[in-house]
Amino acid sequence: MAIAKMVLVSISGDREKLDDALLCCTHSGIFHPEQTSSLAEYSASPPPLPGTSAYNSLTTKLQEYVTSADQQLAQLTDRQKEMEQDLLSQQNSIRFMEHLSALDVKFDDLWTCQYLKVRFGRLPQESYAKLQYYKDQPFAFFSFDHDEDYHWCMYITANAYKAEIDTLFSSLFFERIHLPDCAHGTPEEVVALLRREVEEQQNRLEQVKADVKGWNDANGTRLATVKNELMFMQGAFELRKYVGYSGKRFTLLGFIPADKEQEFVTLFKGLDVELKVSPAESDARLNPPVQLKNNRFTRSFEMFVTMYGLPSYKDIDPTPYVAITYTLLFGIMFGDLGQGLLLSLIGILMWKWKRMGLGKVLTRIGFSSAFFGCLYGSVFGYEHALDPLYHALGFAEKPLEVMDPGTTSSLLIGAVGLGALLIICSILINIALGIRHRDWGRALFSNNGLAGLVFYCSVLAAAVSTLVFQVNILHLPFVLLCLVLPLVVVFFQEPITKLLRHRHHLFEAGFGAFFVETFFEMFEVLLSFVTNTMSFLRVGGFILSHAGMMLVVMTLSEMVGSGASIVVVIVGNLFVMAMEGLIVGIQVLRLEYYEIFSRFYDGGGEPYTPFSVEKQPAAK
Repeated sequence: MAIAKMVLVSISGDREKLDDALLCCTHSGIFHPEQTSSLAEYSASPPPLPGTSAYNSLTTKLQEYVTSADQQLAQLTDRQKEMEQDLLSQQNSIRFMEHLSALDVKFDDLWTCQYLKVRFGRLPQESYAKLQYYKDQPFAFFSFDHDEDYHWCMYITANAYKAEIDTLFSSLFFERIHLPDCAHGTPEEVVALLRREVEEQQNRLEQVKADVKGWNDANGTRLATVKNELMFMQGAFELRKYVGYSGKRFTLLGFIPADKEQEFVTLFKGLDVELKVSPAESDARLNPPVQLKNNRFTRSFEMFVTMYGLPSYKDIDPTPYVAITYTLLFGIMFGDLGQGLLLSLIGILMWKWKRMGLGKVLTRIGFSSAFFGCLYGSVFGYEHALDPLYHALGFAEKPLEVMDPGTTSSLLIGAVGLGALLIICSILINIALGIRHRDWGRALFSNNGLAGLVFYCSVLAAAVSTLVFQVNILHLPFVLLCLVLPLVVVFFQEPITKLLRHRHHLFEAGFGAFFVETFFEMFEVLLSFVTNTMSFLRVGGFILSHAGMMLVVMTLSEMVGSGASIVVVIVGNLFVMAMEGLIVGIQVLRLEYYEIFSRFYDGGGEPYTPFSVEKQPAAK
């Protein structure tokens, strides 16, 4: 649950070895390149290199192989398509011949008619009814079969009227069908002959398909390998834009995960280049990229952190803190056993079926909602459904009656107390970060440092002692040491920090300008403590809101009667889950960003994006 440790890699060597080095970086899939050419000691333009590129020989061989393979496959696939077209034509001819089974004349007798023309085809049913209007035309029409849409037929006319009659039937949407060359006997004889030819054609087609499959089995893996090599070569060429040059030497800088160092170094064995590995922060000009590493529970909440901005490499990963606080706050604000379990089920389905990262978040916060629903005694809005369970466990009633008027103030005070605790935790994280970075102004003197923590805790202590225990601790020593002194330290944070760093110009724009600017900033500091704390009132407010909305649903179900009450309950629960669940999710995220993150988190980290090429799977 931290930021992955990185190391800085420097690769340098003679210009002739650049292509090999780039290919190694591309094949590694873990190299995060930096713009080396932007550094002062390097040039972005490579020096001229005599001779041919290191890629030319390999490219030529790959091109020759791909061209030859493409020709072989094209011949096989063209032959397969041609045979499939012939087979389809023969099958269509069989279907047509079957419609002509009523024809008791051999086709040879029709073809030998010297003065007559015969046309076979099909005529739409609508057109068949119109033939009665053309009885006086010189043609003879015979229908052998028909279905709901067509008449399978032929017409005969004299040679002298061929053009006229063909035009007539064309206007009636007659679709002429040309008989196959083997049509010499009766339709039954032609069908039998065509069936034998179709069987032979199918056997030949199966052999061609087997040849295509055999070719794929023999060459598919190799072609996938060739494609991968070409993609890696293209990727390596794109990687050139990150290279810097000094004379005839090149240098490439980048970051890799520290736990993959040995794996990366092994790729360069036998390659005449200089490979140097150093700590990620060894070059102050480069910002190490950030890769978050979290366990299965917290990993799903990384999306909320990246939406705000990745932490810098020197900071801490707030994802575990977000996971715990978001899950806790959502469950408190949306507590219902039934709705929580249903929400978890929806999250599981979203992840399993759609691979949506939000589904994992819903699964976790749904169980939190179910847990607090057990404390509230609410199951799909039925506030006393768990009473038998509580009685069996020895409780007189459920732990928390949300709708009891006496509970309202306790809920709101508890929400503010929870918010104050989270704010204190956030300030403690900021102090730890300040100490880690040796930024004493941030750790000790800022409003989110030790001075702000003392002031905030003192105000809380005074409020609790006065309102709860009726004890006034606001005496002069307490006020001076715990309230006034911390505010003075916060007020003079900037000059005190400069003094610790041995700087002489404590007030660069003059004390007057500093005083006026800081005076108004202090109002913002004090206001932020109040507003951030009071913002957590919404936690208690949504507890009451959720219970109130479900009370409305239950009231409506009682009003409509027993028949439709179950429908009202189901629709009401779905409506509350959709509307309030979305609102609560957004409100919790707002608390994370504005009330918690604002105390310690800056973001601004660069994401770890290794340069890689996706390999293509071998053909099956």
